[in-house]
Formats: sequence, C-alpha cells, structure tokens
Amino acid sequence: MYTVHDREQIVWVFEPDGTLFGTFGGKGEGPGEFQGIGPIWWVGDSLWVLDRRSFRFTFFSKDGDFLSSFLVPFEFQMGPDDPFPPQPRGLLSDGTIYGTLSVGARDVAEGKATHRHIVLLSRKGVITNLVDSIPYGRNTWQVSDPDHPRGMMMYPPQPFGDGSLWGIHPNEPALSILEREAPYGIEDAVFRLVKLSVQGDTVFARTYPYTPIPISSAEIDSTLNANVRQWVGWGVMGGAPAGRLRMWAEREFYTPSFRPPITNMVIGRDGGYWLRGF
Repeated sequence: MYTVHDREQIVWVFEPDGTLFGTFGGKGEGPGEFQGIGPIWWVGDSLWVLDRRSFRFTFFSKDGDFLSSFLVPFEFQMGPDDPFPPQPRGLLSDGTIYGTLSVGARDVAEGKATHRHIVLLSRKGVITNLVDSIPYGRNTWQVSDPDHPRGMMMYPPQPFGDGSLWGIHPNEPALSILEREAPYGIEDAVFRLVKLSVQGDTVFARTYPYTPIPISSAEIDSTLNANVRQWVGWGVMGGAPAGRLRMWAEREFYTPSFRPPITNMVIGRDGGYWLRGF
C-alpha cells in the first residue's frame, strides 16, 4: 500500500499486513523529490507520482527506486480574458496524460466557468483531445466579506453540494461521471452513472433510484456551526469572529430539500465502483 503525505512530501510504503516497508521522496527539486506531491498510480510496473506545483511526473520502482521523470510545460493565465490553460492531473494506464482546463474557484462560484473540461495532453502540454465537459454544479461555496468582496474570501466545498463527480479508471483508458443532483421530490430521486472512453464515446449509462433523506433545519444549523468552528480555529478571513463568519457563510450556503445521494466515488482496479453515501 502506497500513501502520499503532503507535509513531508514523501510516499510511505506498507506491507499487506500494515507493516511499514519504507519511504521515498522528500522535499526539494532534485530527482525523486517534490514540492507539491500529488496523485499516484501505476503505468505497468512503474509507480508514477505527480508534483502538482511543477507538473513533473516521476517514475519509481515498486521498492521506491527513482527511475525517470518528465516535466509538462504549463503557462498560467495572465489576464481575465486569456484562455484557460490545460493542467495535467495524472496518467492513464497506457501513460497518456490527462488533465483539465485550469479554472479559478472564484470563476466557478460566480458562474463565469460552468463546466470542467477533461482533456488529453501531449508531453508538451498541448491538448490532443477533449474527452468531455462536466457541469460544475453547486459544489463550490464562496464565503466572502461583503464589505471587502475582492479581498476577503475563501472557497470551501459546499457541504450539501450535488454537482457531478468524476474519476479515471485505473486499468483502462476510460472515465466515469456520476450525476447526483439533489431531487425536488421523492419521485425524482435517482442518480446516474455514465462511463466514457477517452475518445468521448459512451460505454454505458445507468440510472439508479434511491430513497432521499430530507435535510432538517437543525442539520443545516449544525453543519454551518461545525464549519465556522473549524474556520475560527484556522484563523481564516483575517481572524474574523464566529458571528461574522456565520453571517458570511449563510449568504452563499446551498441547502437543497434532500441530501445528495453520494458524496464520493472511487473506481476500483477491477472496474467496479465504490460509492460513499451522505
């Protein structure tokens, strides 16, 4: 079992019984080191690790020996009217780079960016194919000081967000999208799972009914309070007091009538799906 640890910028390796086998990586810019250690997975017998700050892919043996690396060029958006650049997110099972067009959280929260674009990239960072465009939905929560709307804000996930989830299949060039919009009534309570090839062709689409659970006012209140307590502990928004944070949070808090049916999706190596309920 291989686990990524942001603070140390290392990968821990465990035996199947949980015994620590060893670690590799570390903070730095040299071979086998990371500045923003990110997702990991396999291409053949090599474990790849993406550095999310430098957009460098590094390959290791299963024992943690450094094998090779390559850097994907990335140009940041310089102005509000410039096109969104593609950002590497990982490798498909055949080594092809996949990514998304980089979009700011503010643009998503304010509705300027409405879809997440999944793309394939060359090693030069050039888009070679648009796989699909997935609506962002109501997943992003904008918490801002109305007196300083451009200087005091943060973008945590909406606790009751019901925008689509997506994931890449580990052992085949495909992705799946789970549409989970909160229903308006019991008769509308379904979620939809769609599998696509990386060429954008639909492999299958299935709809699943479920029994929705209403969201009570007490649950809304406790959810807001829990988030505010955490933010106070972190000292966010200039160390604003709990009362102000609660007031700001309520302005853009999304509260559907029912809980979203699914909060996370993991695609297994066998192609099966693990779904986490609310």
